Amino acid sequence: MPRFVVLQHDWPQLHWDLMLENGASLRTWRLSEAPHPRHPIALVRLPPHRSIYLDYEGPVSGDRGTVRRVLAGTYRPVPAPPGEAWFEFDLGEERWLGQIRGPAAEPEGEPGREPPGQLIWRHSSEPEGDSPAVASLGRVRPGVSGPSPQPLSLPQAESAASFPPLQEPVQPTLPADRRSIPGTRIEIVRDSVPRGRARVAVFDFDGTLSLIREGWPEVMIPLMVEHLARAPRAEPRDQLRQRVEEFVMRLNGKQTIYQMIQLAEEIRARGGEPLDPLAYKHEYHERLLQRIEGRTRGLRDGTLQSEGLTVPGSLELLGALERRGLELWLASGTDLVYVKQELEALGLHPFFGDRVHGAIDDYRNFSKKMIIDRLMTERQLQPGELLGFGDGFVEIQEVSRVGGVAVGVASDETHRVGINEWKRHRLIEAGAELIVPDYRDLTPLLDYLGLGRA
Repeated sequence: MPRFVVLQHDWPQLHWDLMLENGASLRTWRLSEAPHPRHPIALVRLPPHRSIYLDYEGPVSGDRGTVRRVLAGTYRPVPAPPGEAWFEFDLGEERWLGQIRGPAAEPEGEPGREPPGQLIWRHSSEPEGDSPAVASLGRVRPGVSGPSPQPLSLPQAESAASFPPLQEPVQPTLPADRRSIPGTRIEIVRDSVPRGRARVAVFDFDGTLSLIREGWPEVMIPLMVEHLARAPRAEPRDQLRQRVEEFVMRLNGKQTIYQMIQLAEEIRARGGEPLDPLAYKHEYHERLLQRIEGRTRGLRDGTLQSEGLTVPGSLELLGALERRGLELWLASGTDLVYVKQELEALGLHPFFGDRVHGAIDDYRNFSKKMIIDRLMTERQLQPGELLGFGDGFVEIQEVSRVGGVAVGVASDETHRVGINEWKRHRLIEAGAELIVPDYRDLTPLLDYLGLGRA
């Protein structure tokens, strides 16, 4: 079968290239986001590329950045309606269906002159013909000649309401060597959980409730590599990327500024003169907001539903805990101003009221540790009375430190299904009593925590 690859490319701006083997060359489309099933992804056709990219990672000639493989496997065309091209992508352990719509679906075209199209990416276990709810697709910057595409809109014959809701793929079961609550994907790491005592629940935000910022490492890491590569004693870009990935993910869960402080130290260690870490943080936010602007706009104008941009079951979990009388708090390493905006866009702000905390420029006056210590003192909490949910090392470690019940959320933010094994390992290391991929198994989770009755 012919092969395919999806490459992340950090030049001229971050994007992804979908490449399909087609004889001696590769049919190529530029994507605004990595393939995921939450909403349609904007794409434009590019000229055919050399087949060398099926196996290549590294610098692109002409100082045009670096490419990195994010998906690869084989594919086959499948029957599609007129005006569309459908392909089944085999990743080894699972198969996905990619539906390309618009002029870019035709076998031949004029790269750079066609209007943008869209890619719908769904699990092959969904019934054929179903597709995700349509999203606001935002702006695509193809980096080829011709005018910059405008924000995408659907053909007049279609509307967001005309698409059936996203069908959930079959949920993978846990490996046999992991102890779990029977019939669920809830892993029991430690069986000494105090049950039925919780009075307060504290949540992380990104990756624990919200998926608006899904893909943030694909913005932060290339930005840091760019700055490090300018240092006098910088290593090759592939080595820099490995170093950046290590400290970015190690510091995940802390305020963003700590990752930027580390960047400044890395630049200085390579003979460079770094900027103030706040400058790097602001540059990162500018780039990230460009990436997620279509998501937040879609939530505001109603073309996107919050269900597709939250960890599955989040709304139900928050409602269940509120009905059981728990006081809900939120503490995020993301800047407070953005947390409040995105919490409101998702419709989750009523659960938290003014109990929302996030990073500030005066970073020494905020930390998740401070919030948790304040909760323990002001609410006079005893062991087992604080319940914590998070996908980062810091919040799980702090909840565990004060004798709370720590639920590690090892969410796969891209596909919204299954366990992220890297997160799982870190969360167990931090002290999580339970590991969940999401909140789909809500009733068994509440029962296990002794919160079964409202």
